[in-house]
Amino acid sequence: PEQAACEETDDAVQDEVDTFPIIAGARWEATWRWNCGAGYANLTSHVQAPRGTRGGKEGRKYCAARCLESPSCVAFSYPNLGDGRCWLKVGDARQSRRLDANCGGPDIAWDYYTF
Repeated sequence: PEQAACEETDDAVQDEVDTFPIIAGARWEATWRWNCGAGYANLTSHVQAPRGTRGGKEGRKYCAARCLESPSCVAFSYPNLGDGRCWLKVGDARQSRRLDANCGGPDIAWDYYTF
């Protein structure tokens, strides 16, 4: 994993501008309004505030940290509206131009972060 010695990306900066935000000390590839939902394996989920709302930045950091703690976690979906939960993903649930990996599809309710 690429650990970064940079400041956390702020919600105001992150709003669909920074494709490679730093969250929980690691660089992620963000795909805005995207989800690899049905048909892709979940490791676990955590109740969190949607992006752009009070607690959203802390919630995203919490979910990123939980993903980094698990060797099998490859990504997480975070509610833009969503169901109020972040979902940690395993297996082939990667959406990344950098890694040439594809999953899921457009979904306005979610933002997707691949490690």
